[in-house]
Amino acid sequence: MIQSYLIVIINYSIMIYMKTLFWETSRTAQEPYYLVNYESYRFRKIRNFHCHRDFAELFWITDGRCQHSIGNKKDTLTHGKIVFIRPQDAHGLEIKRGGGFSITNIAFHVETLDFLRNRYPKTANAFFPEFTSPNFSTELTTEQLQNLHSMAHELSISQQSKLTIERFLLNVFYELSPKNDLEVDVIMPDWLKKATVEIQKPSNFRDGLNAFVSIACKSPEHTAREVKKATGKTITQIVNEARIKYAAHQLLSSNKKILVIADDSGYESVSYFYKKFAEHFQLTPLQYRKNNRKLI
Repeated sequence: MIQSYLIVIINYSIMIYMKTLFWETSRTAQEPYYLVNYESYRFRKIRNFHCHRDFAELFWITDGRCQHSIGNKKDTLTHGKIVFIRPQDAHGLEIKRGGGFSITNIAFHVETLDFLRNRYPKTANAFFPEFTSPNFSTELTTEQLQNLHSMAHELSISQQSKLTIERFLLNVFYELSPKNDLEVDVIMPDWLKKATVEIQKPSNFRDGLNAFVSIACKSPEHTAREVKKATGKTITQIVNEARIKYAAHQLLSSNKKILVIADDSGYESVSYFYKKFAEHFQLTPLQYRKNNRKLI
């Protein structure tokens, strides 16, 4: 069984005369193979989008340039550009005319991302926003690029563990965060931890804000203040995220009609469901279902 903390370090190197991009993945002593949905990128053409629903990624361009497509957006990426990819993001790369490119890509299990989001919500969500659009990308300075190369090399020779990948990601966050914007550690009270877990259940998030306050057993005002303090979000945002997560799972794991899924997720208006879903995933529910079911 694949361990939940597996790290995949992927180095791509493409020249103009090459037709296909292959993935090279690191191996572990426990598992001789890491199973991924194999994707090849044809010369000057995106074969199809891909995503890894159980993994998040970050990659940066180490040489050349390419075109990156995510959702309905296309960007030309050049040397020193770093991009953070959430598990739900469907994306692809295309070779630009007249050249090639190379990138370093690091993929890690969603459990690690969830842990960092809960432990450092403001910082982790700045780089891997759960449902806000668009995903995060930025230009690296020469010093930052050198530091990331060093950190990636250390990661590649370190023993596989949760600690190793968590340390790497925290170092990346620290390297790229404005130093005056680093968050102060906030301890979430037990009643709030319980509420944030329980609201993930359909029977609760369908009732929205009132259900969250009821689970918390605190006044609405006090609950709202503590939620904002601990997570940087409003109760409504947390409820909507739970609804959208559920809807996304239903789109991929069932053949239910989108109308039924919207209703099951607590949305009385189908048009509003479409609007919120597109805001979160940069795709319509139908596009999300079609793009990601190709990978199952």
